[in-house]
Amino acid sequence: MTVILTVEGDIIVEGRFQTYQCPAANVAGNFLAMWVEGKTLEQAAAFTPETLTMGVGPMPLGREHVVGLVCGSLKSALANLAKLEADTEEATR
Repeated sequence: MTVILTVEGDIIVEGRFQTYQCPAANVAGNFLAMWVEGKTLEQAAAFTPETLTMGVGPMPLGREHVVGLVCGSLKSALANLAKLEADTEEATR
């Protein structure tokens, strides 16, 4: 799964995702994309497996790995944003 975030200032204005054709992954990715919109980067970093489970319910048998996939993808997207910010800040010095 890939999570794409559009950020203005410190607010996520749009969340999107790309994943393979798995109904559980699509539902989870859609929930994440909607959940992050309007949140700060700090609030988005607080997304947990429990947040996902409360939003969509438990994953079907054999698809439990989707929870980790979603949370890991969000953390990667946030880390990439932080690195991009740091690189941009360094380049403007």
